[in-house]
Amino acid sequence: MYRDQPLRDSDDPVSTREQKSSRNNTDENSDDERGLLVFKTQLCEQAGRFEDMVEAINELCERYDDLSHDEKNLLSCAYKNVIGSRRTSWRILNEYLAENPDLSSKSTNTSNSDQLQSQQSTLSNKDTDVNSSDTVKSDNKFWFRAIVKSFLETIEAELREHCYKIIGILTNRLIPCSSTSGESRVFYDKMKGDYLRYLCEVSPIEERKDKSNESLLAYKTACDKAMIELPSTHPVRLGLMLNLSVFYHDIMKSPERSCRLARQAFEDAIAELDTLSERSYRDSTIIMQLLRDNLKLWESEQNMSQTQANPSLGCTTNPSAKNEQPS
Repeated sequence: MYRDQPLRDSDDPVSTREQKSSRNNTDENSDDERGLLVFKTQLCEQAGRFEDMVEAINELCERYDDLSHDEKNLLSCAYKNVIGSRRTSWRILNEYLAENPDLSSKSTNTSNSDQLQSQQSTLSNKDTDVNSSDTVKSDNKFWFRAIVKSFLETIEAELREHCYKIIGILTNRLIPCSSTSGESRVFYDKMKGDYLRYLCEVSPIEERKDKSNESLLAYKTACDKAMIELPSTHPVRLGLMLNLSVFYHDIMKSPERSCRLARQAFEDAIAELDTLSERSYRDSTIIMQLLRDNLKLWESEQNMSQTQANPSLGCTTNPSAKNEQPS
């Protein structure tokens, strides 16, 4: 049959075979590269090199947006460790300041630079009795405060950098490319809410409202999908409810609502515990235990508040630190 148009590559059987072979080779190379990145990420985790682990998982997310279950866990583990260690450091330093109010209080209205110049002038003035105990104590307080503040600023800057990085990956890559329904979308929206919450913790007062609203929006988006598409015993849904209740307790300062959320999530899961699959049994029961522990803690805090308002009620509980699911 006569053809009035040149033969296209797709019409050529030989060319078609070559294209299929090329695509197969490309797919194989892509799988090999992906496997190497996953191996590198796992190796960093085993070696405790979490900064390197973050770099490796970031590269994986830049190349591939359809993360598997194991790859999502690696993403969570990497950022959990680099952020978690800094959150711990930040809390320790703030607790130190709380225990030493003289270091955190501003006894004067002068700026830090003015205070520094004043201290240097005092030390260089030979006519001043630099050995005076009052002067030495004042100098020490100033320098102690400067050291603690410097550490805090460094930790906060690192924490913000990592938080903004993972939020950007979630917002620009993983969430848009994930399916609009199912476990993956809930997982990513929950993770976004978590890291916005961490940002809120270290943000200046004037920025906290915006960050808390963004975090709440991400949590609510995840909740809307989880309530419909995931069973009450699913570990992703349980982890979401655990961290949302912590959000209401710590950020929104609403202990009643945090208790209500934790209790409802726990009771819903207990009611369907017999439907729990073997695969998720361990993860789900661990999170349920954390929900119950938090509930006891927060209820004891409320009892202590009532006791302070009415000492005749009495209270013997001793609250400990709250629990949350790391992202």
